[in-house]
Amino acid sequence: LKAGNPDSHWCFFNAVFSAQTTEANLQEKIESKLHKKKNTLFGAPPGKGILLFIDDANMPALEIFGASPPIELIRQVIGQEGFYDRNKLIFKKIEDMLTVAVCGLPGGGRNDLTPRMTSLFHLMAVPELSLASVNKIFTEIL
Repeated sequence: LKAGNPDSHWCFFNAVFSAQTTEANLQEKIESKLHKKKNTLFGAPPGKGILLFIDDANMPALEIFGASPPIELIRQVIGQEGFYDRNKLIFKKIEDMLTVAVCGLPGGGRNDLTPRMTSLFHLMAVPELSLASVNKIFTEIL
């Protein structure tokens, strides 16, 4: 998955979410990595796939109605396989894109992910390690 490996079958890019992340910035970043295949069909270059890695997926601020626009955009990209062009108001279909998202526990600026969002992912929870376990791991490495 290395980004600089020319033999890789993936075009990798990441999006680090923060409280200031907007759906417009996210859509622009995604569109910049897509290649036009047909009139309204976009995707990876021939023979490759796109891997979108989202860090801190539950960080974007909520709007007044409780939704998070960047999260809703990702949900639309995964669920409907595309999004609407902001200027031409046409639907851009996206193919060959895989999305991986990670997040921390809610609290301290992090929000709960909606069930509509989590239903589109395979979830994996990693429990926090005890201090003894962390010490054991790093003393073995060193």
